[in-house]
Amino acid sequence: MKKLMLILAVATLPMVAFADTPAKKTTKKHKAHTTAASPATPASPATAASPATPATKGSPATKASPATKASPATKASPSPATKY
Repeated sequence: MKKLMLILAVATLPMVAFADTPAKKTTKKHKAHTTAASPATPASPATAASPATPATKGSPATKASPATKASPATKASPSPATKY
């Protein structure tokens, strides 16, 4: 029984040490991504424009739709239609 516990303890130590090593490598990779993300910052405004189109589901689109409809309606129904 003591031998089994010793074997398990010895087998566990290298696993714990190995698990820590990839975590450090992952952290380094994240730093590289942070550097790459800095040039991507100019792309953010383009991304902001893209959500405006899908924002049709959101309230900003609702405001845009009535404004768009109101403009053509005003042009389509000028005073002459009311005068007749």
